[in-house]
Amino acid sequence: MFEGKYLQLHDAIMIRMDRELGTAVGNALIDMYVKCVAPNAVTYVCCLIACGRIGDVEKGKEIHEEIVSKGLLETLALGNALVDMYANCGFLKRALEVFDILPKRDVISWNALMSGYVKYEYGIKALNCLAQMQIEGYLKSDQMFEGKYLQLHDAIMIRMDRELGTAVGNALIDMYLKCGLIRKAHEVFNRLPNQDVVSWTALIAGYAKHGDAMFALNCLDEMQLKGVAPNAVTYVCCLIACGRIGDVEKGKEIHEEIVSKGLLETLALGNALVDMYANCGFLKRALEVFDILPKRDVISWNALMSGYVKYEYGIKALNCLAQMQIEGSIQILALLFVA
Repeated sequence: MFEGKYLQLHDAIMIRMDRELGTAVGNALIDMYVKCVAPNAVTYVCCLIACGRIGDVEKGKEIHEEIVSKGLLETLALGNALVDMYANCGFLKRALEVFDILPKRDVISWNALMSGYVKYEYGIKALNCLAQMQIEGYLKSDQMFEGKYLQLHDAIMIRMDRELGTAVGNALIDMYLKCGLIRKAHEVFNRLPNQDVVSWTALIAGYAKHGDAMFALNCLDEMQLKGVAPNAVTYVCCLIACGRIGDVEKGKEIHEEIVSKGLLETLALGNALVDMYANCGFLKRALEVFDILPKRDVISWNALMSGYVKYEYGIKALNCLAQMQIEGSIQILALLFVA
């Protein structure tokens, strides 16, 4: 009964103070919680809330130690309160440490961490949290997710006085693309004062991955017209796009550029070339590139074999598998079980 009463009192104080808690009142609340009853999980949650409101991280650390000593850290509400307390006090590294060891998490856990990142102007980290929540299934509704990231995006823009630096912009583009939010990524791209090779490559990769390979290749032409030189990663993304839509002529142009720039030594590029030719049905050309690769890995072999399987050259695919075993690239039984 008493527990319910003091929680009502706590809520009344919070409302009357319009959510602003003075240090003196906060300290009095903490003292009242600890002295009036034997501390339990609810008591500690209230104390941690008070510590976070007044920024008393030292008292928060003491409470943290008590919680650990009593084996209460398994309680989700307490773990969330600790994350929130450290985040509110600006101890974001400590907040993340607690967050990472939580035995389970919920939306409140994530919100506590994100709120700290936004409060102390780590907007990209907040957006990355939001993306991770989506990946891990904490946000089931696309509409809800969109609303949340737009709020965070707006908060970042305001705090940055609407000036978007290239590094921050590139991170935003990357985050949006990982979530499949192509239009939003392109909006950020268009706002960048300086669109560098990282910006262009991120955009090309996003369009190639999410189904508009032709637009990705148009981006390659546009970036070159604007004097931005592609790098190895750019070419890999463009070769993937060529393979997706069967544009072997564009793939050949890119191949020539790669050779002229002496980039064929890059394994990822060699693999991407094999994959592009194989996907387009130019299996002889794929094999020629494969044969001159300075080194090969499982991806090289898989690119070639996938082409053979796709165009019904099953015997050649099996021969590749046998050759892999001979060369020690992979243990044949392991590959068969994965398949």
